[in-house]
Amino acid sequence: MDHGQAIFEIGRRLKHVKENDLVHGEWEKWCKTVVNISPGQARKFVTIAKKLSGTNRSTSNDLGLDVLYLIATIPEEKRDVSHQIPSIGETKTVDEMTVRELREVKNVLKEAEQDKKRLELELDEVKNMDQGELIEDLLLI
Repeated sequence: MDHGQAIFEIGRRLKHVKENDLVHGEWEKWCKTVVNISPGQARKFVTIAKKLSGTNRSTSNDLGLDVLYLIATIPEEKRDVSHQIPSIGETKTVDEMTVRELREVKNVLKEAEQDKKRLELELDEVKNMDQGELIEDLLLI
């Protein structure tokens, strides 16, 4: 079993224990005392197993825990496309990026999503204005 497969298997097993073997609220304590892993690290393994199972990334020996976790937390529709990395101007797929590059791209994607939400709110406000208010606002510009 290679490194990538091991990460997925650990995640699947942690997820199983969390969902089937422990009472609510005991998982973090179990992670610390029985498995000797921080709950944050355990959540990374589980997130990877949940969001990336069934992809070709599950068998990749080249991708470590941090890279797989960052990929898993990128919106699914953005995982299999190339992205431009702001600091270097290169375009790469998420599987080709370093942890630093993935963080940069995630920040750009997050900012774009926030901009989109802001514009949607502004559009809703405009839609809810009556025509008189809209004309007044346009005249003030």
